Amino acid sequence: MSQPMLNPGAINNGVVATSTSTDQASYARFNLLERTLEQFQENTRHLGVIASDFTARSQEPLNQKVHTMISGLQVSGDCGELFGLC
Repeated sequence: MSQPMLNPGAINNGVVATSTSTDQASYARFNLLERTLEQFQENTRHLGVIASDFTARSQEPLNQKVHTMISGLQVSGDCGELFGLC
């Protein structure tokens, strides 16, 4: 019995997927992208809420949201690499 061919681009939770599970790997990549974009959208909404009612006490939460958004952009870039976009 031969070993299944590995698809190095298909990684799901640290496990390399085989060619027989390419559809599952594609689903996982799209699911990860969707979750990442939803989180980024929610963080952007929170940033807008904080900025629209800004006070001196809002500075630290605003800074935290900005850093969270930067991290979200980095994760989005990583997702782009999964699709061969970068």
